[in-house]
Amino acid sequence: MARFDELKNEVIFDNNDLEQAWDHAPKLINKPANNFRLCYVCKVHMERKMFANDKNINNKLAWTIDMINAKKFDLEPTNLVAIHLACVKLITKKNSTRTLKKTHKMLWQFDEEFWKKKK
Repeated sequence: MARFDELKNEVIFDNNDLEQAWDHAPKLINKPANNFRLCYVCKVHMERKMFANDKNINNKLAWTIDMINAKKFDLEPTNLVAIHLACVKLITKKNSTRTLKKTHKMLWQFDEEFWKKKK
């Protein structure tokens, strides 16, 4: 379970937290759920291997873990979701439960043509 390190003023996540957060992110219907998910904030894909760390901290598609409901500071794995690191500052509500549920209800698809043009 995640814990708060008061000396470093940061939250330390374990592997179970990473798995749970990834599982709570919306799925893409045309990509394997183990490798790709959707950021519920910006509606752009996340790739599992792009977890935000020292190597890719400046990558706009790097993902991290955020709390679904920040009104209650609960670090239980059920309250964690994967989102883009850059999207953390875009969240306007402290409780994103409804937004996340609405996003889960829709079918999302990875746009292969768009990303081929970007390369």
